[in-house]
Order: sequence, then C-alpha cells, then structure tokens
Amino acid sequence: MSEWYIVRTQPSDEENVKGFLEQNGFETKLFYRESYFRKEGKVTTVTRKLFPNYLFVISVSLVKSYIIFILIS
Repeated sequence: MSEWYIVRTQPSDEENVKGFLEQNGFETKLFYRESYFRKEGKVTTVTRKLFPNYLFVISVSLVKSYIIFILIS
C-alpha cells in the first residue's frame, strides 16, 4: 500500500528536493497554476506554484521513507 506525504521545504527549494527524492525512487508531485495578466495591452502568462514550499511525495516502503526523510531534515 502506498502512502502520500507532504514535505515542507525551504523557500524556492522545491525543485532541488524533488530531484533528490526522485533519484531515491520516490514519486513526487508539484502543482502549478497559470495566471493571465494584461499589461500594456499584452496578455502575459505567469506560472506559479499552487502550494509554495510544499512537495507531495508518494512512497511504497515506510522504512525507506523514514530513512530518506531523516536525511533531508
């Protein structure tokens, strides 16, 4: 059975933590949202994180999860 975890990261460090966890066999999710702004007559698209400083992680092995999360802390 797999379990989902939420990992709180340092500001703007989600991508680094995501890479580390994926190298160690975890499936991770970062959620983004697109916002559209009109500026000087042009429409600009801005992509931002939906949950800044948080990363969603799924793990099958609880023991492996515990060891990796200790290393990150």
